[in-house]
Amino acid sequence: MRAAIIPRYGPPRVVRIVDLPDPYPAVGEVLVRVRATTVSSGDARVRGFNVPGVFWIPARLALGILRPRRRVMGTEFAGVIESVGEGVTDFKPGDRVFGMASFSKPTGTHAELLTIEADGLVEPMPADMDFDEAGCICFGLLTARHFLQKAAEVRPGERVLIVGASGAVGCAAVQLAKHVGAHVTAVCSLRHIDLVRSLGANEIIDYTKASYIDRADGHELYDIVFDAVGATSPAACRRVLAQGGRFISVVMDAETIAQALWYSVSRKIRVIMGIDSAAPEDLVYFREMIEAGAYRSVIESRFPLERIREAHEIVEGGHKQGNVVITIGEG
Repeated sequence: MRAAIIPRYGPPRVVRIVDLPDPYPAVGEVLVRVRATTVSSGDARVRGFNVPGVFWIPARLALGILRPRRRVMGTEFAGVIESVGEGVTDFKPGDRVFGMASFSKPTGTHAELLTIEADGLVEPMPADMDFDEAGCICFGLLTARHFLQKAAEVRPGERVLIVGASGAVGCAAVQLAKHVGAHVTAVCSLRHIDLVRSLGANEIIDYTKASYIDRADGHELYDIVFDAVGATSPAACRRVLAQGGRFISVVMDAETIAQALWYSVSRKIRVIMGIDSAAPEDLVYFREMIEAGAYRSVIESRFPLERIREAHEIVEGGHKQGNVVITIGEG
């Protein structure tokens, strides 16, 4: 099979397309022929080893000391079941599926074939959705669902400020918050305003013209600030957060950790950070949400696997709109 590998840490030009042995499903696994995946911000950070200094040593131990331990990056996917391993009864060859690959596997989704546990993060594709759209469901939605719904427990009527609302996680967070009945204020640049408005944001702040941090005077305070891109901090947003409000940081650094410790003592606000979690029922929730018309995938650009370096370059630029999709084979 063809696959994109990361032989060493570095810029997008280190990515190479190679031929690797075809995988075969073990007991309880399915083999998926991948039709679409993405280059996410997480893929770009691992490839460039772009991590805060405080996490340098533990990140090297986890990801690979001299080079990436997992040479084939990629986490989310959509494709077709090629074959099933012994004991699998819920799927059959030909089923159209989407899902999320486990980091415990040596090979990610930037390849033509992928094995995954049948009782893991794999689910039949939503009806009337194409592979490109289904291939970019999980990264943003799983992150948004973990932090907004599971950790922060966002409730109907709450006021939510989403910083970085036009990226993969931000677009998902806007739609998920609206789905549960929250009032959403989205922060993005001018060129993304129409997109974010179409996703359901009640209010939009163009950060190039106005500061969301200075809007506390004369405005209702927010119950939740969701920082999807690492653009702000708990202390910077303290005056726009209601007493006991929640600050969510998807991107951790030493400053945010230190402030989280301080606010855990003062109890003025609650800081939520860490690593998101996922369960098979999350994918069922997403499929039902999509089929009910409450969510749509946002795709900025598409590249074939052979041009995956270009996808890495766009993602590394930090201003993409939604997702950058990698198409593999024919849909």
